[in-house]
Amino acid sequence: MNTTPSTGVATKPPISPSSTPTSLIDLPKLAERIEACQKAIDDYGKEFKKYQGKMKASVIDQALKAGELLLQVKNTVGHGNFGDWLAKFCNIPERTAQRYMLIKQEWPKIEKWLQDNSATVADLTLRHAEQLAKPKTNEDEDNEDEEDATATTTTTTTTKRAEPEMLSNDPLSTIRRLENNLIDTLKTLRHED
Repeated sequence: MNTTPSTGVATKPPISPSSTPTSLIDLPKLAERIEACQKAIDDYGKEFKKYQGKMKASVIDQALKAGELLLQVKNTVGHGNFGDWLAKFCNIPERTAQRYMLIKQEWPKIEKWLQDNSATVADLTLRHAEQLAKPKTNEDEDNEDEEDATATTTTTTTTKRAEPEMLSNDPLSTIRRLENNLIDTLKTLRHED
């Protein structure tokens, strides 16, 4: 045991590969454990991808249902009273309600985009659906004209929002985060069934 000079607290010497006798390390067993970790990472990744699409589709489905209900309320209470009604009776921010109603109202436009881009609802995030539902501005149309004029080949592209970085430099924290996400996803899906 060493002691820290400033505090006098006893500390253990750091363990380093050179301080551990190689005769105590079972390298084949470590290799097996490392491979098992890698397999678990691969399995978690596959499971996460498998349920990710289903979760996105469920989110869009619920947003469409909420949008329909909110539009019914807005038509019933009147445009000027909707915000007050929402604040009094629903725990949903007005901006969120507007997003849901926009997605519901513009769903045919979103469906057309999905068909034109060989995509499914499982490929769609709530934010992307909102972006597709928003009316195009003159600036958007000008940008599209410039892109068409400079294109040398005709290609179909899918507009996707950059997903947040899920991986970090620490593999163990990445595994834990993926595992927690997967567990939460599975719990949610079990409750839906």
